[in-house]
Amino acid sequence: MGCVRRELREELGVEADVGSYLGGVEHRWHRDDTRQYEINHCFEVEVPSLDAGTTPSAQEKHLSFRWAAVGSLDEVALKPSPLRALLATRTHPTTPWWASTLE
Repeated sequence: MGCVRRELREELGVEADVGSYLGGVEHRWHRDDTRQYEINHCFEVEVPSLDAGTTPSAQEKHLSFRWAAVGSLDEVALKPSPLRALLATRTHPTTPWWASTLE
């Protein structure tokens, strides 16, 4: 959990309380004819210094953040797409979930 706290400190400049591991999504896509791969790990996190009225400010120029209501994840086209349904359940899984966009 320490690595999640460190990343949030580096990328958002905030202190966070990291809770349960929710699950992960494996994702593949193409950028400029090159295959890209990532695994998205999702955790329950509380950040006391942020709320829905505070736009998170990225500490690194190549990043940007914004809030999106769970009910609007399709509208904002959250990627990878399996995250939309998994996050919309709003439940704490008894076992972590897993999804993939690989064929």
